[in-house]
Amino acid sequence: MVRRARGEGSIIHVQPVACKACPDFRVCLQKDDPDTHCSRRDRRDRWLYQYVVVGADGTKKKKALSATTRKALMEKIDMLQSKSEDGQRREEITFDNWINSWKSVYLPHTVKPSTLQFYTSLVKHIPEKLKRKKLSEITTIDLQEMLNHLSDRGGVDCQGLSPKTVRSLRTTIISCLECAVDNQFLTKNPCKKTKPPRLVQKQIIFLTPEQAAKLQEVADSGSYYYDIQAALARKNGEDTSYLVAMMGMLIRLAFATGMRRGELFGLLWANVDLDDQVIHVENGVNHGKIAETKTVNSIRIISIDDDTASRLKQFKECQEQYKEAVGDQYHDTGLVFANSYGYVMNFDTFRSRYFSRMCKKAGMPEGFTLHSIRHTHATMLLEGGINPNVISKRLGHSSVAFTMQVYAHVTQQMERGAADTIGAILSNKKE
Repeated sequence: MVRRARGEGSIIHVQPVACKACPDFRVCLQKDDPDTHCSRRDRRDRWLYQYVVVGADGTKKKKALSATTRKALMEKIDMLQSKSEDGQRREEITFDNWINSWKSVYLPHTVKPSTLQFYTSLVKHIPEKLKRKKLSEITTIDLQEMLNHLSDRGGVDCQGLSPKTVRSLRTTIISCLECAVDNQFLTKNPCKKTKPPRLVQKQIIFLTPEQAAKLQEVADSGSYYYDIQAALARKNGEDTSYLVAMMGMLIRLAFATGMRRGELFGLLWANVDLDDQVIHVENGVNHGKIAETKTVNSIRIISIDDDTASRLKQFKECQEQYKEAVGDQYHDTGLVFANSYGYVMNFDTFRSRYFSRMCKKAGMPEGFTLHSIRHTHATMLLEGGINPNVISKRLGHSSVAFTMQVYAHVTQQMERGAADTIGAILSNKKE
């Protein structure tokens, strides 16, 4: 037996010796027990190479190569690919095997559960044919063709995925394959050379002060809800007055703070300081559960005005009265905007049963969403001359530059106003 340098497996020369225990003794291996017959496999003069492969999950398996001569064996050894510095070779696995190992072995405890769920939802778009391909055979062209196909005909309706989704998938695959490179299952990352689809900036929809007031009026009145939908709610034992009050308060707080949808639905009374009139944004909602905020910058303190604070106090009293009225049917989770049973509000229910009707009744522009209220909040503050640094912190953005990039339309209008102002000054005109 010869052990190769750096522990790269062992080369063994299997030589048959004379053994009178069987008729083929001339080509038979000697056994300790002469009554034990050896198999035909042991009656050959051959060379073996025994080595260890490491699986994607870190497990080790023994494997072997064989040849009739040492020269032929060395040629087979040289053909093995993906050598590691420690001499242990990596198992040949499929793309799908690696993705599953990456999610189950390498990602837990390194990313947020919400991030892991996001990655899981993205990789579902990868075609099965590509997943079944060996990891080492994945090429840049394979991945580019996949990205192009998803952009053109991806999704359930085959209408194509959004550029943002395709770009997110590409970034996820790059991270996945980079981990394979780090663990020496690949020599290079084929996804890095792919080209992402062009990102088309969506038009930001925001309301005028008059439109915002109209939406708030409709939300407070509940006129959008007192129809057959409200009758159905009463039939199911729901208190419509509480739900309408909650929706009115939610819209008001969204306008007053610019909080994200998940931050609103995940807001706890413990994080609302009505005496100092501030809200501590520390939680969000992900897949129907209270979770951490989107980013570190999302953890922030937002001041609220007197009227919003007063309305919050009144709504808290309304919620307490509702809890007493329904008794054990309400499970107090500490949420500000809880559903009829005290749990996290389902966004699809909120949108279909409340928000869509509300927007239609108030005559909101097409494409207006709850996130558009966040845009409205930022736009009003910028137009009001509030320092962009303050606005960026209220919104929980990573930087002021990002805030100004998102709301460039406002700064362009402000720049036009600045030109008019300086023109009036130079012309000695009274503003």
